[in-house]
Amino acid sequence: MNKGRSNDHDFVPPTRYKSSRTKQPPPSLLSQLEQIPKFEAMELEDVKGSSQVPCTSSPEDLFSLFFTDSVLDRIVRCTNLNAERVRVDPVTTRAKNIRFHESLNQRIWKPVTSDEILAYLGILIYMGIHVEPHINDYWNTNEDGPIHSSVRKTMGNHRWTQIDRYFHIWDPALDHHCVRLQDKVRPHEKVNPLWKLLSSSFQRYWKPGRDVAIDECIEGFTGRASDIVNIPTKPTPIGFKIWVLADDGYVLDLLWHVRGDGKDQGPQGLRTTWKELGFSRTQAVVLELMTRMPNGGKGHTVWLDNLFTSSKLLATLRDYGIGAAGTVRTGQTKREEGEERRQEKEIQSYEDVKLPDLELPNPELPDPELPNPELPNPELPNPELPDPELPDPELLHTDVLELEVDDSMLLDPEALNPDPELQQTIYSIQEIRQDLHQTRFQDRTIRAKKIEKEKNFGMSRNLTELKIKWSNHIAWGKLYGCLSPDQKVLQLAWKDSQVVLFMTTVTDARTTISRVRKRPNGGDKWVKAEFGDQAFKSLNIPEFIDMYNHLMNGVDRADQIRTYYRTNRRNYRTWKPLWNYLFQTTICNSALIWVDQGHSTKKNEGHLKFRKKLASQLMAHSSSFKHTSPIDGFGVRTNLETHIITSRNGCSGTHEYISRTAGECKACMAQGRTAQACEKRKVLQELSENSIRFNQNGEKSRRARPPRTKYGCSVCQIHLCKGGTCWEEHTQLSKLMGQTGQAG
Repeated sequence: MNKGRSNDHDFVPPTRYKSSRTKQPPPSLLSQLEQIPKFEAMELEDVKGSSQVPCTSSPEDLFSLFFTDSVLDRIVRCTNLNAERVRVDPVTTRAKNIRFHESLNQRIWKPVTSDEILAYLGILIYMGIHVEPHINDYWNTNEDGPIHSSVRKTMGNHRWTQIDRYFHIWDPALDHHCVRLQDKVRPHEKVNPLWKLLSSSFQRYWKPGRDVAIDECIEGFTGRASDIVNIPTKPTPIGFKIWVLADDGYVLDLLWHVRGDGKDQGPQGLRTTWKELGFSRTQAVVLELMTRMPNGGKGHTVWLDNLFTSSKLLATLRDYGIGAAGTVRTGQTKREEGEERRQEKEIQSYEDVKLPDLELPNPELPDPELPNPELPNPELPNPELPDPELPDPELLHTDVLELEVDDSMLLDPEALNPDPELQQTIYSIQEIRQDLHQTRFQDRTIRAKKIEKEKNFGMSRNLTELKIKWSNHIAWGKLYGCLSPDQKVLQLAWKDSQVVLFMTTVTDARTTISRVRKRPNGGDKWVKAEFGDQAFKSLNIPEFIDMYNHLMNGVDRADQIRTYYRTNRRNYRTWKPLWNYLFQTTICNSALIWVDQGHSTKKNEGHLKFRKKLASQLMAHSSSFKHTSPIDGFGVRTNLETHIITSRNGCSGTHEYISRTAGECKACMAQGRTAQACEKRKVLQELSENSIRFNQNGEKSRRARPPRTKYGCSVCQIHLCKGGTCWEEHTQLSKLMGQTGQAG
């Protein structure tokens, strides 16, 4: 992929303007536009976003509001189903994956539980806070490197890697109705069922303020996928594009995106209503996200960049009770250029169709297509009933109904009837008769007229010329404006380093505010005259410009928070980046609620404190925290009850060969039994790092280990020694647990 060139059909390329050769713009044009017309702006109550959750000090409780039991159950089911499907033929599965060529032996897989998933996610959050170059470094035992004891106590390296390998949130057996039968499943289709479970919580637990923002964001991914886009102007240029609605960093709603300009490509989940009304796909994104808000978005103001803004869009949002404001561009995207070419071809093909010559009927001769009025015809309409094809007579003027209109008046209405209202009515009747006659004699189907496309996004031509031609001839800080033809949108042009085109329905542009401005690089003579030698200067700017600078970055703020402690690592699954986006966004939304409740502040590392507490609370769900205290400071005495599958008559398993690799006997670990001493170590031979222990005198010695065996319980899938009393201890304990559970 060419990193300097965008493949996105909604990318707005930079436009190069050619200034006019004349020295000054027409003074009449400037004097007319400099008088800002009176505009009735929408009056919306100014409120700030706030949480809708009762005050709680537990980050895990907030996280569980989003990752509910239904979400965890879905992850557990999909992960176990994925493991069963992959492990059908372990040798073939590993041969297909280059990452597992080193070993053909497959470890035993025990179905994952919800507690293990929470512990796995807790370790994942911990990894985002304490970044290491390799996964194995989190289970390091070497004193030279960092030792993450909390991770080692939570879950073993093998088990975490195993869960990470089979982790999944989609399964074709569960979501066969969500995908097309013959097409390949796209990445967002695998993540969309999980998003449907999370979307209601995103809006339920946060009350958005008056000002929200809509923009596109990129979730980074540089692998091979047909849906990734390249937008060089973004901080993360390559990855999956997502359309986001946010309130000061809190994500409220989103739409997935598929790269391309085809029928099923572009923003996903848009209703066909917006296309029928003549809106482009990017404009339909704004209408879709805003109308899906509580109360249909009424009472909110959406801030847009120049990709979305148009006069028709802002007027439609105003009709819905939604305020809007944003900058306007003069260039076109690839998608808009393609739509314009297709529209021109349709118009050309429509004009090339030759219509048959129409012969008007002679009023003196009977029309062969019309029935004879003297003969009875059951198909003739009842004159006492209204004709549905003709306009309702009650809608016409009462004076006209009292007149008798004959055919002679229709032939020459101007000569016989000087009344202008009567002439207009006669012309209308003539057009209706001609349309009915044309429909009867025309052989082809009449095409419905398409809605005329909005030219130049509805921006005034005079204001556009100020940006294109006269930008270098206008002094800094000058403001020009006019109203849209429907008087619903105020259109403005303000001179900064360049002329900025703007549209709004929420301000009258008559107030200014003092702000410290930075001198633009490479400005014209007007900018240099205003700033002089000062790099920063306090100047008066329009208030709507200041509001746009502070309120448009709601989505950018969400992207910034999400990148603080990223958990993304290199992977080969195309859906994994979208899962990471949902997971990280959930944590960020929970952190914003926690900060809003007053537990901390954003400047006082509130987000970091929330993540640390959440990671430790989720890791506490691991079964290793139920173990008893260590025997010798290194080994852990296992509680055998946590590994037994209970039933009425015990686990009903058999003692058989269960693994190619030997594992530690769980019964021996529970009783603290150790293996017999091995052969004597050779002189000056180094001890293994995994077997070293230090006594009170600081001397090195071998750590006592429990016995290892390849045999175990076929049901519980735990290792138990072939000889000794290990199997008997297991069966007796399982029967006792079964009887206790039955009595309870």
